[in-house]
Amino acid sequence: MGVGSRLSHSGSLGTVCYTGEVERTKGTWLGVEWDDPNRGKHSGEHNGKVYFQCSIPGAGSFIRQTAETSFGVTFRRALEDKYLSGLNAHEEKLAPNTAEVFLLGTIEIEAPNFDRVRQKFSRIEKLKELSLDGEGVSSIEADDELRRWCRNVQGLNLSKNLFTGWNSILVAMSFLPALKSLSLDRNRFQTLTSPLPETSSRVTELRLNDTLMSWEELPYIAPAFPKLEALQLGFNRLQRLGPWKLSSSLVSTLRLVFLDGNLLSDWVNITEAVSGITNLRHVSLSSNAFVEIPRNTSSPLGNLKHLVLSSNMLSSWMSVDAVGEWCPALESLGITGNPITAVEDSTVRAFIIARLPSLRTLDGGEIRTFERRDAELFYLSYIANSIEDEDLRKREHPQWEALCQKHGRPDVTKPAPKGTMADRMITLHLHQLPKKHPSSNVLTADMVPESVATLRVLPSMPIRLLRMKIFKTLKIPPDKGKDALLWTLFNRMDNTWLATELPSAENREIDWYGVEDGSGIGVWV
Repeated sequence: MGVGSRLSHSGSLGTVCYTGEVERTKGTWLGVEWDDPNRGKHSGEHNGKVYFQCSIPGAGSFIRQTAETSFGVTFRRALEDKYLSGLNAHEEKLAPNTAEVFLLGTIEIEAPNFDRVRQKFSRIEKLKELSLDGEGVSSIEADDELRRWCRNVQGLNLSKNLFTGWNSILVAMSFLPALKSLSLDRNRFQTLTSPLPETSSRVTELRLNDTLMSWEELPYIAPAFPKLEALQLGFNRLQRLGPWKLSSSLVSTLRLVFLDGNLLSDWVNITEAVSGITNLRHVSLSSNAFVEIPRNTSSPLGNLKHLVLSSNMLSSWMSVDAVGEWCPALESLGITGNPITAVEDSTVRAFIIARLPSLRTLDGGEIRTFERRDAELFYLSYIANSIEDEDLRKREHPQWEALCQKHGRPDVTKPAPKGTMADRMITLHLHQLPKKHPSSNVLTADMVPESVATLRVLPSMPIRLLRMKIFKTLKIPPDKGKDALLWTLFNRMDNTWLATELPSAENREIDWYGVEDGSGIGVWV
């Protein structure tokens, strides 16, 4: 119950920062910094006197210890409560089996239905994924039974518990020889000042989201995770990534880094922090505070293949160009949710594709050969018809010369040539049809309501991307969209409609199915 202890009080988790009397009151109080800052009332002060300090302003309060206050249970107790509970009352309702008699020391014990108990323990031994998320675990001690029960566990979730330090985590890793994935989200570990001991752990994925752990602490945990490849440090209120003061094995093992939901805004700081990680392939920076990506003036992240910048505040096309300079081998980019992508216009996607020549996937959608060609031709036409000065074209559009070499230089003295994307776009009419699945592919006029919206798309657009665009236009939520059906609708001479279903996960272009300018698309939800 001392300072530094972790507790659960009426369902809220926190860290004890003070224990003792509070002026003008009687009895012992606990000064707590809550994991959820919204639970707090102050920052550790009362009547002008400071009793403790909070790492997050306003996250503290004083409480009395009550029956609703828990300082945690052991790993074994939590495991038994979750996976072995209900052995008595439940089993007694079943048909009785022959009781077994066995010795516990010198005591003879009769155990009815013991074969069922054995079955439960046998099922635990087969588990590959073990979750004690939110079970109030505060300590872990190894024993032979735990080693036997958990010998096949490959994924362990210990999120939202009451650990104070890393010792218990190291103990758990010692009796989990097959462990590969470890989740420690929403815990609060004491700041490390020295490295953890070396282990032979096979863990390749470690989640430390919402733990308030800093980037600078990573070298201190590295010795315990010699094979770590994927690391999550999201929602830790990080504003900058400081330098590593110790040499670390992470520079050669890390391949994926997730920093989502922080307060990061300095792109150059990020590149400096990760540039030494030689095998880094994936960086996720969604929901941070990036306003711009500056042009590259130093070494690029040449090995980076996948980058996520979704839900930031990027509003300039120069930032997209800069991404290409920093990440010349980039294959996939997530950028949705930024001001630059807020416009409901297919030219946005085309401009991004044309500016990033190595890109193969954009916001989860595959970039097909036809789509890239159309996007680059449209981009060339746009540049040629909007900017007359050649030097300005090169300065504002770094891909101008490369695209001219690839497709030929557009003739700006004439109207934009036919075959560019603007000329190839077709209009589709969307009809929200009755929810009942049609029993026939011929629909009567009363089954096809008036069009509710139109879309301008390229005939080379894949079916999968068309689905995404339609659901966004019609505001169909994802949970309903996954089961929705799309049908092409062709109005026949007899005032009936011929409906042909479009595959839900097809990457083939829509024109392959006969979709053309003026076609109707029926949507069943």
